[in-house]
Amino acid sequence: MKKIFLLSALAAAAAMPGTASANLLLDLPPILAGQPCCNPCETTCIKPCTTCTTCCGTTCMDSSTTCSICCYGTCSTTTCSDPKCTVDTVATDCGGADKFCCGGQCSDTACQCTEATQEADCGTGNYCCDGVCNATSCPECAANTDCTTGDLQYCSSGRCVECTQNSHCDEANGEQCFSGQCRVPSDSTLNDTGIMWSGKTSTDGNDDNCVDTNQDCGIKNEFSFTASGDCVQDNVTGLTWSPDQGTAVWTGIASKATSAKNSSLCGKTDWRAPTLKELLSIVSYNDMSSTPLVDSSFSITLKTDKPYWSGTSTSDSTKAWGASFLSGWSSQLAKSDSYNVILVSGATTPTPSFSVDDTAGTVTDNNTKLIWTKCLAGYSGTDCGTTGTQTTFTWAEALTYAASAGPDWRLPNLKELQSIVKEDASKPAIDSKFPNANHSVWTSSPSSLTGSVGGVTKWKSWIIDFSSGSIGDSFRDNALRVRLVKDAPAN
Repeated sequence: MKKIFLLSALAAAAAMPGTASANLLLDLPPILAGQPCCNPCETTCIKPCTTCTTCCGTTCMDSSTTCSICCYGTCSTTTCSDPKCTVDTVATDCGGADKFCCGGQCSDTACQCTEATQEADCGTGNYCCDGVCNATSCPECAANTDCTTGDLQYCSSGRCVECTQNSHCDEANGEQCFSGQCRVPSDSTLNDTGIMWSGKTSTDGNDDNCVDTNQDCGIKNEFSFTASGDCVQDNVTGLTWSPDQGTAVWTGIASKATSAKNSSLCGKTDWRAPTLKELLSIVSYNDMSSTPLVDSSFSITLKTDKPYWSGTSTSDSTKAWGASFLSGWSSQLAKSDSYNVILVSGATTPTPSFSVDDTAGTVTDNNTKLIWTKCLAGYSGTDCGTTGTQTTFTWAEALTYAASAGPDWRLPNLKELQSIVKEDASKPAIDSKFPNANHSVWTSSPSSLTGSVGGVTKWKSWIIDFSSGSIGDSFRDNALRVRLVKDAPAN
C-alpha cells in the first residue's frame, strides 16, 4: 500500500505545472521510475519479470531488485527447472553460432565435457577432446613423439601413421607411402576414387578417416598427376589431358581434336575424345562439396555447369556418355546437344578382356588383373540362375558379406565396378560372361551426400545400375545386389 500511495503522489505532483515536483519523476532511480521490465534492457525494474521474453540476455531483476535467471521468459531465483537450450540447437536457443550450451544453459565459453557423455555434452556427431567439445574427431597426436604404437611412428594431420614420405618405407623392396601406409604400389591401371574415409555402418554418417579398411579407403591406388605445360600427365594411366576446349555437340569433338593435333598442343599430335572409363578415371569422390571433383594435383580447371563429353556411344545411336564433375555421375546425353569438351592424348584404354573359370565360378579381367565372382551373391551355376536364390543386402550387410567370403575377396570400389560396365549395351550393361546381371549393385565407396525421407536425413553410398550402366548413389538401408572382386595373384 505504501508503494502504491507513493507512486500516486508522485504522479499527481508531476501533473502540477510550475512546481518543483513536476521534474521529480525524471530524477528517480529506475527502481521507482516504473520502466517496463527488460524493455529496454534495464538492470533494475519495478515490475516482476513474469512476462519477459528477452530478459536482458540471461538475467533480469524482480521487484525486489534480486538478480535472477530468466527461464523461458519467467524469472527464477535458482536454476531453470527445464533446460534453456540444447547442444544441437544452441545457435537459435542462445542467439548465435558462437555461443555454447552447457548443462542446458547458454554460455559464452566452451563447455567442459567427458568422453563417456560426449553426445549429451557436445551434441550428436561431435566429440569431447581433453574436456572441450569439438566438431571433428579428437587428434591422436600433435608431434611424432606422441606416436609410439607399433609401426605408427609419424604424426600426420593429428593421426599416427606409418609414413609421411617414401623414405619412411622399405624402398629397397619397392614400398612407397600411400595415405600414411607403406606398401608396394598396385599393378592395377585403374585410378583411385580419392575417398580417404569410411562410412559408418551401425549409425548414419561418415568417419573422419579410414576406420574400416574393408571399405574403399582401404584400397588405395592413389592419384598421381604432373603438369606438362598447359596440360596434365596422369602417371597412373599414362594419359595426358588437355585444357578445357569449350563446348560442342558430340560430332563437333572431332574438329576440336583436329585443331589440337595441328597445333601440336603440349607437344602431342594424337589428341582425341576420351572414353567414358578414361573420363571417369580423373573424377575424385572424396569431397562432394569441393567442385570440380578432381584431385588437387590435377591443375586443369574444369567446369561444372554441364557434363563433359566422352567419345563412347550408348546402346542408343543418338546418345553418347558424359560425366559430370559436379555430381560425379555418368549419364547418357543426346548427341545433338552441346556439352563441355576435354581431350586426351595417349593409347586408348583397352576394352575389358574376360576369361571365365566355371569351376571356380570366376571371371578374370585380363587388362585390370581383377578376378570377379561370375554370379551375383546367392546365385550359382553356369547361367547364374538355375541354382540358389539371389540375395539382396543393405550396404552394411554387403560389407559384412564380403568380409566373410574368404581370403582376398572384397566389395569393389566404384571405379573397379565401373570397369566391367559395357557402355554400348543395356539391360544388362555388362558382358554376357556375367549372366543374370540386370540389377543395381553396391560398391564399397561411401558418399558424402545425404537425402531426406519423411523429414529424416539418410546417408548414401555409390552404386552401379547395370540396367543402364550409369553411376549413381543409393540410401544405405536399401536392398541391392552384390558382386565380389579380388586381385589376381602376382606373377
